[in-house]
Amino acid sequence: MVLLTCLGSGSSPAQAPSSSQPELDREAAIERLAKELAPRLIQARYMEANPQPITVTGWEGYPTTNYTYSVRDRASGTNKTASVIMLNPDARQLARWIVTACREAKGKVDEASIHKLVNHIISQSGAQFPVRGVVYEDILPANGINEIYCFMDGVTVKINGVDHRSEKQPSSEQMQKALKARVADVTWVGKYARIQSATREDYQQAGGKEDVEGTAWLNVSRKLYQAAWKSDRNELMIAWAKAHL
Repeated sequence: MVLLTCLGSGSSPAQAPSSSQPELDREAAIERLAKELAPRLIQARYMEANPQPITVTGWEGYPTTNYTYSVRDRASGTNKTASVIMLNPDARQLARWIVTACREAKGKVDEASIHKLVNHIISQSGAQFPVRGVVYEDILPANGINEIYCFMDGVTVKINGVDHRSEKQPSSEQMQKALKARVADVTWVGKYARIQSATREDYQQAGGKEDVEGTAWLNVSRKLYQAAWKSDRNELMIAWAKAHL
């Protein structure tokens, strides 16, 4: 795949292992991390409710799942529901990505790097990858009321006909627009690609050569995540690790 070749070819060589942190055996590190991640993922993945398999255009052949979940606003006690289609890695797959990313970025596998990346992923996304739909988050502002954020291919987007950051319960019509959105329906594309919140700059600094302007970022996020799904390597996670570990 061109995307993967480009990302690898422009990367700087891995750093030589230092003596400050002992290197862990890769497979042992993966096994231990998978056991650590399993309960954390259960706690963090608040959107994994009422799963129903679904096929999404552009994601054929991948086990995408439609979830219908609820959240409660802390400020008012109001319950809100939404639907989101996700493709989330299990604990072992996530552990493989994390260990590989740390080794690529640091030249070794060490506990400090692993835990920094794990905590970042859990805090940023709960290791949840929204393919389509509505994600509730209480962040802008963090006032105890959840806002609506539409996602496409792991990136926050604005969808024509869905009120971005609205604090109201979305209508069934708005929910369907979010779930069935195509690139032509997108009016704005955000900065961060889940599950590690990699940026366009992270990707480019790691050697990525594909166009990332506007909706092209969605294409990069989708293709690299799909490649990662069948691999130990998650290129955008590696890019984030090289920039921030």
